[in-house]
Amino acid sequence: MTNDHGPSLLGPDSPYSDVSIYVDAVAAPRVVARLRDALGLEDNGPELTVGPLHVTGEPNDYATGRHAHPSDFLQWPTGLECEAHAGTPDEVVQAVTALACSLSTVGSGFD
Repeated sequence: MTNDHGPSLLGPDSPYSDVSIYVDAVAAPRVVARLRDALGLEDNGPELTVGPLHVTGEPNDYATGRHAHPSDFLQWPTGLECEAHAGTPDEVVQAVTALACSLSTVGSGFD
């Protein structure tokens, strides 16, 4: 659905809204820490900044336990909430790509 989100809370004039990335790992802080290490970022607490992308790890409010197929991403317990507060479309795409690629390299052994 287009235009289903309002403007970014981090930058009211930003044309970007948000994206959620679901991760099959229980501890959101561990996911964020491992991504921080994989991306070579400095520690800034429970959040990441990847280029123009602001990322926080949160419990997946949509998860209802393991009542669906194990590969149903809505059952994965952690959500990475991502918001672009600035940057060109190319910079945002590069940041999301770096985040997704890092998830694929650190994905095993979260729990």
